[in-house]
Amino acid sequence: MKITAVCAAVVLALFMLDETVSAATVNMKVGINLTEGPPGGNVNDAGLLSDLGHMKCLRFMDWQSINDWPGRQASDEECIRFCNAVNADAWMCIKHTMSDDEIRSMARTVRDNLETGLKCYVEFSNETWNSANPYYIQMYYCYDLAVNNGLIPPNYNPAIEDHHRFVAAWGHVYRVAQAWRIFEEEFGSSFPTRVRKVLGSCVEAMYTGNMLVAMEDSRVNPHGYLADVVAIAPYFGHEAAYSNAASAFSAAQGMGVVAAPHKRAVAGYNTKNGAHAILAGYEGGQHYASGQDLFSRSSGAYDAYKAYLDAVGPYMDLMCMYTYTHWSYSSEHSWGCKESTGQSNSQAHKFRAIIDWAGDHPYTETPVGTAPRRSAVAVTAAVAPAGLAVFDLQGRRVVAAKGTGCAQGVVCAADRAALRGVLRLPGDTE
Repeated sequence: MKITAVCAAVVLALFMLDETVSAATVNMKVGINLTEGPPGGNVNDAGLLSDLGHMKCLRFMDWQSINDWPGRQASDEECIRFCNAVNADAWMCIKHTMSDDEIRSMARTVRDNLETGLKCYVEFSNETWNSANPYYIQMYYCYDLAVNNGLIPPNYNPAIEDHHRFVAAWGHVYRVAQAWRIFEEEFGSSFPTRVRKVLGSCVEAMYTGNMLVAMEDSRVNPHGYLADVVAIAPYFGHEAAYSNAASAFSAAQGMGVVAAPHKRAVAGYNTKNGAHAILAGYEGGQHYASGQDLFSRSSGAYDAYKAYLDAVGPYMDLMCMYTYTHWSYSSEHSWGCKESTGQSNSQAHKFRAIIDWAGDHPYTETPVGTAPRRSAVAVTAAVAPAGLAVFDLQGRRVVAAKGTGCAQGVVCAADRAALRGVLRLPGDTE
């Protein structure tokens, strides 16, 4: 990846505004993602409620089918009722295809149903930096928003494929700021205390810096919102094969070096703008390319997960682990902290580590969200999104931006083969 000297200098300046991030104080609350639907579709399942009563925040990305996995697992109302039942904050994701009216409906559901002592984290889509299948559809949606509205980061070229995700980041900020505006209109004076404005970033610190620069551009963020949360996914063992407990422990123990530069960027952003943003993990845990089942069923997973939380805890205020359950374990897919809802904690080594760590580290709420606006950004009229240039809302290619030679309005055979089984595309049959 080529990063220009000018852009690098801008991001480095953000980092250098605070070089004194301390590892002495740990104040991190622990939450979890929900992927597999509730047992039998019953959100009142006793085992589910008991397990998740240990969590302080629930992220519903998969239950909301943000990545177009088959079938929405729960409605917004069910997600909120579930948070109320276990006394956990709600982390709601806004699907990239949602209209303003649909976002407003979500905001009203949260406003009218979430217990007033709980917070709602509002994130746009999921991993809009990710060009892999199927995430590239939401990435190019954001890319379109940026390009069509002239929101190009300094020194990035939208014609260069390696720059596409950095351009998409500005489209992401543009659309999430519109969503925050809708939530503020619905929540009124309670918006600063009940809603947490989330910037969904990635583990590359340069990308986080690019998003924070976008936040300071009045064309991108015309109402001058301040971010409350910058969210990354600091997985350990990424793309490696699991070998043994000792190597897993070592990999987990070293994850502080991944979180630290993001913490410095957020601290610099706060100092510069008078913000109170925190660093959070929208996902986290192991990410082995193979041997996930061996790791997850090993008692060594307990020590590795506690070491992982020890490593990132000094730099983060919230970690939503991935994920509670994720169907049966396999070598490449053992994401669940439990193999099933009914699994005993004595056998669920990852889950037991999480609740034990949380029990040993009580959390004190921080003053996030106390300033919803930033007067230094001039308030301007929002620019209406132009028509999509790369993909339409069903994921159909509109132009051949990725060089595959597809005709306009047509999904290439290779794209269709890759997406079949993940998305239902126009022209597909059962």
